[in-house]
Amino acid sequence: MKKLRLLKIMGSVMIIILFLASCEAFSPEEPSQEVIETAAAETQIAVQTETAVAEVEQKAQEVAQTQTAFAELEPEPTDTPEPTPTRTEEQTDPVADRCHWAGFVRDITIEDSTILNPRQVFTKIWRLENIGTCTWNTNFQVSFESGNQMGAPATSSLPQAVEPGETVDISIDMTAPASPGTYTGYWMLVSETGEVFGLGDDASSPFWVRIRVTEEDEYVVYNLAENYCQAGWRSSAVDPIHCPSEEDLEMGFVQAVDQPRLEDGKVYHQPAILTYPDFGESGYMVGRYPPLLIEEGDSFRATIGCLHNATSCNVNFTLRVLEPGVGFHTLGMWHEIYDGLIYPIDVDLSEFAGMEVELTLSAIAVDDTKDNYALWVDPRVVRGTDPDTPYNRARFIDDITIEDSTVLDPEQPFTKTWRIRNVGTNNWDAGYKVIFSSGNQMGAPSSVTLPHIVEPGDSVDISIDMTAPASPGTYTGYWMLVSDTGEVFGLGDDASSPFWVRIRVTEEDEFLVYNLAENYCQAGWLSRVVDPIQCPSDEDLRAGFVQSVDQPRLEDGKVYDQPAILTYPNFGESGYMVGRYPPLLIEEGDSFRATIGCLHNATSCNVNYTLRVLEPGIGFHTLGMWHEVYDGLIYPIDVDLSEFAGMEVELTLSVIAVDDSMDNFALWIDPRVVREAD
Repeated sequence: MKKLRLLKIMGSVMIIILFLASCEAFSPEEPSQEVIETAAAETQIAVQTETAVAEVEQKAQEVAQTQTAFAELEPEPTDTPEPTPTRTEEQTDPVADRCHWAGFVRDITIEDSTILNPRQVFTKIWRLENIGTCTWNTNFQVSFESGNQMGAPATSSLPQAVEPGETVDISIDMTAPASPGTYTGYWMLVSETGEVFGLGDDASSPFWVRIRVTEEDEYVVYNLAENYCQAGWRSSAVDPIHCPSEEDLEMGFVQAVDQPRLEDGKVYHQPAILTYPDFGESGYMVGRYPPLLIEEGDSFRATIGCLHNATSCNVNFTLRVLEPGVGFHTLGMWHEIYDGLIYPIDVDLSEFAGMEVELTLSAIAVDDTKDNYALWVDPRVVRGTDPDTPYNRARFIDDITIEDSTVLDPEQPFTKTWRIRNVGTNNWDAGYKVIFSSGNQMGAPSSVTLPHIVEPGDSVDISIDMTAPASPGTYTGYWMLVSDTGEVFGLGDDASSPFWVRIRVTEEDEFLVYNLAENYCQAGWLSRVVDPIQCPSDEDLRAGFVQSVDQPRLEDGKVYDQPAILTYPNFGESGYMVGRYPPLLIEEGDSFRATIGCLHNATSCNVNYTLRVLEPGIGFHTLGMWHEVYDGLIYPIDVDLSEFAGMEVELTLSVIAVDDSMDNFALWIDPRVVREAD
């Protein structure tokens, strides 16, 4: 019997590995993710919003390894391994019965990388097909998701009803940004009941508009793709490597591609560099260019992505400069997986004005897939003839009212006031507005005019009347500024990050069933290298540890008054920290709620949070997995447990290291089970 049981377990593990390997391409998340990118510094903020993000990256290999380890530790194997969900609801409906689902037909206007002038007004038209089973009526909305909004409204109604099998042309008026660069905006559909859906196999992928803004008086200083063999290239296996080099997956190679086809399925007409790191985790391909004199206003621009059909691609793109006599400066690192999205890069080089620096491009393998075909599309240094071109940029000063996580009653009216400073060069006059960007609008108007003119260096208090939602939970709304010419801008070095309002809604007749933070040592905790682990445990980066934190300070810089659990996985990629709580009787209407985020100043934090329940006699159910990096954003979790009503289940919290960073300080803020009263 023991041998038979072992064979069954081994068989289940193999199914998990094969199933996950076939599902490696993931769709992006909302910023949260939604996110990530959001919002923050992803590396700083750029990829954050995009990042966005967004929305869940997880390497199939590490998930398979971790799930295998869990299977060995758990008394009951799951009956049928399922791919990790990116949302908390069950995804059990067969594809054939999906109600809301869209298919992209073609771009009617403004194809990808259409070149426009600064502030040029244009109309983007997509043709979409209703490939679901339900009719889209005129109460359905087209909603901005992430990226660059380009002066468009946050939502627009569909122009007509669309029956299953029919198509619709969706038109949105937009304005090109004022500064040269490549800009992408991601859009989704929203049903009349609030369900967000789009393209892709699981209807969770956005459609987009991508433009390039140029100026006649801007010129290319140096084209890195056209001169790619002027760089000295090397991999971790060969130094130097021949340029161009023959395709060699073991040694790595570098080649020019004239019309690359990227993971979004599009063919681009700009020159590109294909950099393939030598095979194996942490393999790399690095090119260091000859010295280049930088002037004020110079920028590095490119678009990055994986080669079409390289479905397991998982790499980090890095841009660095070598400053003479000082050393290397890392200007950006962007993590890229095959998710159907490509990303524009625009990095200001002005801090090196007057210096001759050596630009260095690198692609680093995150795991040992053989699909790490990493493309740099049109990498170049550009220069504007007028470095003093006016620009818009804001800086957050303070929350005057409604600090993050302020507790409000359901449907309670409130006024949110931010203090924002004008750190750009333009006056914010009467034509400037504050606009809703994404998240929860909370009954606020879509736009509000600034109360007075704000000159560069001055601050303004921006007040917006809102109403708390009716249901308990944590709600966040993201807001941006828009100029009198339609340019959307906000915070951060590239003025692309939103400011936000975040509240918690509670009810007096809602009561706490179980507080996981206050009872965290009732759980049995283990890491990959220690089982069981002492609770509370001393800080040990090699073995992992778990501790209670009374007033945690998170990556958004705020101190929270709710109790928290600090879970640190053992050091190393795919290290984990898992806590399994005693059986708890679930009733109809029970929910698990928490807020997750990285510890303040843990800037390399990169983890996956997972919530699971062990159902007696059945096995584990994964209720949600959330990818978290240090991007300045934290995320609320609200998971309905009603499907387990009447059962005694064991809640399991886990944090899994995505890479071998030593900054994986992962916090669960106020994790609890709550029950709605009748």
